[in-house]
Amino acid sequence: MKSIKIAYVLLLCLMASLIFSCAPSSNPISDQSGQNANEADEPGGEANLDPNTEEDEIDISDDLPEDLDYGGYEFGIYTRENSAFYQYIIEEENGEILNDVIYKRTRNVEDRLNILFSEIIYTDANAPQRLLLSGDDAYDIYNSRCSHALNFWLEGLVAEIDDLPHINLDKPYWNKSANESISLNKHQYVAIGAANISVYEFTYVLLFNKQMIKDFGLASPYDLVNSGQWTIDKMDEFMKSAIADVDGNGIYDLSDRYGYVARNADVLPAFWIASGVRSVTKDQNDMPIFSVGDEKFINIFDKVYEIMWDNNAWYNKDKSPSANVPDTSINLFMQSQSLFMDCQVSFIVELRGMETDFGIIPYPKYDEQQESYYARGAFYDSFVVAKHNPDLVRTSAVIEALNSESNKTVIPAYYETCLKTRTSRDEESESMLDVIFDNLVIDLGDSIWVNKIRDAVFAGMFSGNNRNLVSKLESMEKSIQADIEKILNVE
Repeated sequence: MKSIKIAYVLLLCLMASLIFSCAPSSNPISDQSGQNANEADEPGGEANLDPNTEEDEIDISDDLPEDLDYGGYEFGIYTRENSAFYQYIIEEENGEILNDVIYKRTRNVEDRLNILFSEIIYTDANAPQRLLLSGDDAYDIYNSRCSHALNFWLEGLVAEIDDLPHINLDKPYWNKSANESISLNKHQYVAIGAANISVYEFTYVLLFNKQMIKDFGLASPYDLVNSGQWTIDKMDEFMKSAIADVDGNGIYDLSDRYGYVARNADVLPAFWIASGVRSVTKDQNDMPIFSVGDEKFINIFDKVYEIMWDNNAWYNKDKSPSANVPDTSINLFMQSQSLFMDCQVSFIVELRGMETDFGIIPYPKYDEQQESYYARGAFYDSFVVAKHNPDLVRTSAVIEALNSESNKTVIPAYYETCLKTRTSRDEESESMLDVIFDNLVIDLGDSIWVNKIRDAVFAGMFSGNNRNLVSKLESMEKSIQADIEKILNVE
């Protein structure tokens, strides 16, 4: 049992984010059924992050038949171009650990099943839909953005996981809690596993400037996290210590110092998820519930505006939504002009030239009574299989083998070599990463419905200091309810 727990937790820790440092040179999580309240579930006690794991401890059998032989079949993969999603196919070893491990993983699966992988990278987001509609069977699996995968399913274009006989989501190389959170009406149309890890790469953390903490005589953020005292109010107190109109011109601009820097679209969801609520929850029948109007959600919404806008804590001049972590945020933080920075884990490598030490912590809890910290998994790419796929048995065997082999080799190599030795600068940050990935949460309104909730409404509201949430509720709810009706009609 111990080996299963460790392997499962290592999966939660996987991120292929440090492309510059260790990626190939080519280009919570749970919302359990029966949960009506807008509270993120407490962890189930499975997590025991221990990267010092023996190889045999993570050698979990996938129970595939030993005599599978597909006669040199060319297995086609259609992958969306995405810097935070490593490709399945690595053409050659180059001495970099992650590159070589991925190369060997792919070769191992090819040798085991007697197949040959072929991968095409696409840039046109609508290309998979055209192929799925055409009935083209050139590709065995398609990788797509999570919101697009939902539309493929609603249009009846893709097979469900239950149609893929060799996939066993109870195996530890599949992320059980994540998959439960993204199922809809008891249908599992996509699944997150060890071979598909963009959800972890898109996890957001809070970086802090260690020298500024020392200069302002503030308590160690690490100690506050460990003692359960790292709350929104405590972060507000810290930010107020840092804010300064450095040039004295009465205008807060790029010459001044801030408490926090972040892209406007990411501020609210980072805090509401960390506070244990979601914009979309699910009921006992696994159906989505629009939860933005809940009392606690509104309280958090108001609180974030208050601490960020009312004291000039947040640098609000950068309105560009183009970069997940804006250059302005990176520059201000690197120049010690902001105490905290919101950061997608894959972007931490951009701070490699920062001379001042920084630390990594989770976002703060709502209050000390909240039992756990929660981290925002904002996004994921997922594989889908065409409904017209000519051999679902073969396709499911390859998918299962890819995930089990990734769990054995890619995950521990990445976590140990790339994540903990090249991302964090101290042992405390390493332990904070354990806390973060132990409590990863996916909010449907921040992922599959990002274009209707987060980006369509909250990003613009926060950017413009618009606090009139009530006026937006009706239109948001109407749009989401229309989608829920579509889900109800899926048989």
